Amino acid sequence: MDKKNCTIGILSVNPPGQVGSMARYERMLSEACETNRNVYKIETVCLALPSRVLSKFPAKARNIIHHLWIMLMGQAKLSFYKDVDIFHVVDGSYAYVADHIRQKPVVITAHDIIPYLQKEGVLVTPTKPSWFSGHIIERSRRVLKKAHMIISDTKKTKNDLVAYAHLDPARIKVVCPALPQRFNDIVSKGDMETWQEKRNSDEAYILTVGNNAFYKNRPGILNIYKKVREKINIRLVIAGEGPDKELLGAVKKMDLIDAVIFEIDPNDDALVELYKNACLFLFPSMYEGFGWPPLEAMACGCPVVCSDAASLPEVVGTAALTAPYDDIDAMFYHCCKILDDQFLAEDLIVRGFEQSKKFSLEKMTEGILDVYSSVLENAAGRNVGDLL
Repeated sequence: MDKKNCTIGILSVNPPGQVGSMARYERMLSEACETNRNVYKIETVCLALPSRVLSKFPAKARNIIHHLWIMLMGQAKLSFYKDVDIFHVVDGSYAYVADHIRQKPVVITAHDIIPYLQKEGVLVTPTKPSWFSGHIIERSRRVLKKAHMIISDTKKTKNDLVAYAHLDPARIKVVCPALPQRFNDIVSKGDMETWQEKRNSDEAYILTVGNNAFYKNRPGILNIYKKVREKINIRLVIAGEGPDKELLGAVKKMDLIDAVIFEIDPNDDALVELYKNACLFLFPSMYEGFGWPPLEAMACGCPVVCSDAASLPEVVGTAALTAPYDDIDAMFYHCCKILDDQFLAEDLIVRGFEQSKKFSLEKMTEGILDVYSSVLENAAGRNVGDLL
């Protein structure tokens, strides 16, 4: 293998034109390889239908069509990429695409274990996974077992992969995602001094960020906020995916229509402004494989209240107030305590800045390239690490 022509094939399952965590993760992988361009180069293989095409199908059919198209494209496209040295599947929920790869090493990033926990009944969902979803979960699990190396975002995710997907821990490497540079650069510690001004403003608000997935616990957010609202006159801003009918119905039923604001799919620049101007970030998620939003909030000088579920304690450390996701009273107490105590809020802001520094692109790059080096060494029988 020419050491200047080591190609990483990034198997993208993110619909072109769709923003989100997977698109961000792909960009970070590209940036990691760019730092060692003399050894690695990226070849992105897009397998998904564009969002503008997928959106033309009925909502209930989109997930099935999305997966079927990726299966079809995986089989059709991958045979043409003969010069790729490693294929990297960026989302373990789509590990099945590696079924079509022959005689090439495969790395798979498993960001969370949610599909397996749903299937096993560990995470109670409003509806059980369909037959098709169950098939995808099992097929991906079988392929994960065959991967040369699996990357997990956190130690908790690794432990869950071993416990529930029955994977070999020796083939799982923990590499934490980085905080996007946009969030690192935009805010300095001096912004801490403005917290009390934001708190005293007539426009003061609590912020939450996420989508309508059951584990994001948006109904729980409303329940917590309603109790806070009864004590403190403050608004709630819900950023991310647009609300579904159930969430809008809950807002109306709780008589919060004039108090809740939806910011739909803000870009990173808009998100930074939302974080910077919020008095508090609330994130009572039921499960997170990593959890970018609380990390982003801390980097932007916003104190955090979040659940202690899954990987979140690894992400927030001692820089947030935590409680079980379903303990509404504890979450309510934490929120009010911060909103009523400037010194506590400022202490959490300082801790948050320090905690966010631990998730640098340099650390992520080191971990990712170490995985590639190890896989290539084992596959080729040579010490690729010496090339770095």
